[in-house]
Amino acid sequence: MLKILTLAKSLKRSTQQQMSARKKYQERRFLKLLCEARKIPFWEKRLRDCHCVDDLHKVPPLTKKELMANFDEILAYCDVSKEGIMDFFTKAKSAELTESNHFAFRTSGTSGLITCLVIDEQDAERMVASSIAFGTVPSSVKTMLRAFSGKKMRIASIILESGHFPGTFYSHLMRRFVRVMNLVAHSEIVDIGQPIDEIINKLNTLRPEVWVSYPSMLRVLARQAYLGNLRVNPKHIICTSEPFDVHTQSIARQQFANVALHNVYGAGECPFIASSCRKEQLHLRPEVSILENVDENNVRVPDGAGGHHVLVTNLNNYAFPIIRFCLDDRITISKKKCGCGDQAPIIENIDGRTDDIFWLRPESQQIPIHPCAFEPPLINDHRVEEYQIIHDDDNHILIRIATKEEIVTDIKTALHQHLTKLDLHETLQVDFEFCDEIPRQVSGKFRRFVSKVPQDKV
Repeated sequence: MLKILTLAKSLKRSTQQQMSARKKYQERRFLKLLCEARKIPFWEKRLRDCHCVDDLHKVPPLTKKELMANFDEILAYCDVSKEGIMDFFTKAKSAELTESNHFAFRTSGTSGLITCLVIDEQDAERMVASSIAFGTVPSSVKTMLRAFSGKKMRIASIILESGHFPGTFYSHLMRRFVRVMNLVAHSEIVDIGQPIDEIINKLNTLRPEVWVSYPSMLRVLARQAYLGNLRVNPKHIICTSEPFDVHTQSIARQQFANVALHNVYGAGECPFIASSCRKEQLHLRPEVSILENVDENNVRVPDGAGGHHVLVTNLNNYAFPIIRFCLDDRITISKKKCGCGDQAPIIENIDGRTDDIFWLRPESQQIPIHPCAFEPPLINDHRVEEYQIIHDDDNHILIRIATKEEIVTDIKTALHQHLTKLDLHETLQVDFEFCDEIPRQVSGKFRRFVSKVPQDKV
């Protein structure tokens, strides 16, 4: 426990250091990762020409498909197999140790492929320390002082309670390793698998000051507060696992007075890529990860330019190395510096996944368009509780809308006018599906944009 808190304190302090010192620390962590990875035949071959961070471009990028195809080879040295891990998922609870004394979890497969991840206890300690340092939880000093005065901070993780998905896994892992937190804070998991009425009742009873959840769930809770059902005004909201878009942030600020919004950008394969500062800017975390913003040919793009996807290297996981792992996120690194004192680069935009792009075909042309272009009529109608936009066939789009009010005519008219402005009204056929609730994925996350038409088809 003391080891975790000491590392967390060191990581937190590093955010105020010069970038030259932070890069030296990153280099040391990377060399340690190389040393461990080279014990594995799969990685030994790939890392043959890599001797420092500047050599990363010489390492072939790693895809999910390739990772899972070589899963057994990567983990053979620690007596773990894909079959054994899959069997473990069916029998064990989240954040329990396997027979080989490892922790295992799986991604939700929003990109169409599921990834299994394995870490040992030392890796877990580093990840918990990173969560304490960069998870933007309120000051531990203030939290402890409040506890001594008899007022524990109330924290609610509003996620899926069971399963082996990253959000669930890390919440249980924190509770397992940082038991001292129980002395200074009252923390509970509020299961989003429950009916919404039960979620609201539990939050009204707990009255948490800190929320940890998905942006899509935040929108649901903000609407419940608007309707008068949720009577809680959080001081801090920490969002993760999904893009925390500007519209969702605006909804939160309008509904919850004086709330501080925090964003953690990561993936199951690399949980802490970036997190927000007190000025709500999303800073890279070079102490625990390396992010490369690249074009279609895996060549780094300059700051200020949008990339095609990113390659991430996890500096916390030595048991199951993740080096230059492909994530289909389209981001832009800002040229500007932040006034908070943290010199780490800022992610200016996260435009969604590469595979979120809709490829339309007016006549013989091929036109890429991001589905957020269709959002304004849906965002601007407060009667729309939730929506999902699906590109299911060439120039056909299905829009699912969750609402309990009669808005069919209004929303169709508004969307037609919007498509006319975009000059797409003659190209696209749009159908609507109205329902009380749009199902979430098995992981508890919500996928707002779904493209079923690959680029090569059109």
